[in-house]
Amino acid sequence: MKENIGLDEKYIINPAYFIRMDNNRAILSKRGRIELSIPFEDFFTFLHPLNAQLLTFFNGKDTLGDVVNNISNKYNLLHQDVLDIVSEYIHNENTLNKKYKDKYLFLPKNLLIKKDEVSDYTCYNTNDFYYSSEPDLNSMRLFTPVRINLQLMMNCYTDCIYCYANRKMQLGKLLSLKRILSLIEEAKSIGVCDFDINGGEVLLHPNCMEIISALIKNNYNPYISTKVPISKEKIEQLKQTGLKVMQISLDSIDRDILKKMIKVNDSYIDQMKQTLFHLNKIGFRIYINTIITSYNSDTQVLEDLVSFLSQYENVKRIRFNGVGYSIYKSAEDFLKFRTNDKFTNLMDSSFMGYIRKKYPQIELIFSPGEKECDYLEGKMDRFRKRAICTGNMRSMVILPDGKVTICEELYNHPQFIIGDVTTHSIMEVWDSEKALNLFNIKSESISDKSVCKKCETFDICRHYKGVCWKTILMAYGNENWDFPDPRCPQSPEMHNKIYAEPNMK
Repeated sequence: MKENIGLDEKYIINPAYFIRMDNNRAILSKRGRIELSIPFEDFFTFLHPLNAQLLTFFNGKDTLGDVVNNISNKYNLLHQDVLDIVSEYIHNENTLNKKYKDKYLFLPKNLLIKKDEVSDYTCYNTNDFYYSSEPDLNSMRLFTPVRINLQLMMNCYTDCIYCYANRKMQLGKLLSLKRILSLIEEAKSIGVCDFDINGGEVLLHPNCMEIISALIKNNYNPYISTKVPISKEKIEQLKQTGLKVMQISLDSIDRDILKKMIKVNDSYIDQMKQTLFHLNKIGFRIYINTIITSYNSDTQVLEDLVSFLSQYENVKRIRFNGVGYSIYKSAEDFLKFRTNDKFTNLMDSSFMGYIRKKYPQIELIFSPGEKECDYLEGKMDRFRKRAICTGNMRSMVILPDGKVTICEELYNHPQFIIGDVTTHSIMEVWDSEKALNLFNIKSESISDKSVCKKCETFDICRHYKGVCWKTILMAYGNENWDFPDPRCPQSPEMHNKIYAEPNMK
């Protein structure tokens, strides 16, 4: 047993993670967005239900000694064997892997923590993790989704040059408040862990307060991101819903830069300063999101922004993101405002280190995005190590009119619409023929103009990690949805230049 583990201590499952049955197997995953000071990692894995059952004994009421006794008695195991097993899960600094037959099952770091390290946690019922047949630990698609994203509306307050949203969708009819509230209840009843909302501008929705309040009452943690100046009265209303965190998207404090980047008037920055003042005074944790384009690719401009934000003690994080290509904006315009490798390298090599040292009270993050050199070099290795596409595998996206797609940036592209919640339940959409056929896509449904049609590794590629459909549309256009992921070594030259400018002028 580890030296820092006490038999008299009470341990719980780290609340950054959740466990749930998925048919005859269990899943363990990180919750979508959670505020904790204890370490955790972005994680998803399948578990044998017996592993999940063991974890449920850590209920925050029993000491480790009691837990060991309870597990030992229930499963007729030796005390020392039980202690050896569970002690590995307590404050484990690294990911653990356990072999079950011919498969490895993984467990995240800091899976079990001391009860007194957090104020809120979940207790699980052992009976919820019983199973009657051999667990299916191979099928990638979940029987029930774990995450739902509801896009409330496409209306916006600004007109950002880099906007990735399909603004034309704002013309459609919105889901009724009654249906939205019932979707939240339905999601909770079937075990959906994360239910998030975005747009467009969430705070422009006429029923945003009722929706946010309903999400929080159902133990969801909506992450509200906005560019809208918010009045003191509305901020107080948001606080009353139980909301604790707000993300403000702010690209600069320079009026001329804001005019060029998000098409606002001279008074906008003053209104946003008032918004930040009231958010800070009322006690919201404030996160800032900043998009880097050619207009604000200047270290002094970015330092001025950080310096201004540092006066607010509740500004906890500033994330700088390299601008991305938008399917719904002009490709020619992107070439004008995209960033370049030289500035990205400057950010990485010196500026971020300098600014972090100067403002240690704020978490400062830089996500440059993929560069053209990344796309061109080492494609085979990069494609093999690509992240899994979870759309239609673990998650779904409900559009403002109730139609359902698999990724928030695909919007109403007809190829990816898998159902409609105005006429069907969440599970009816999830189990729809369109959803299942899209996930189990066959090479026969691919057009002859795509090299994927005759690719020998098609099934392995599409049915394990999948491809990034959004990137395919960006690189080759909406009509070529069945082309390969542009990161694939077999992919043709991209039709559009979707990455940062490789050379500084």
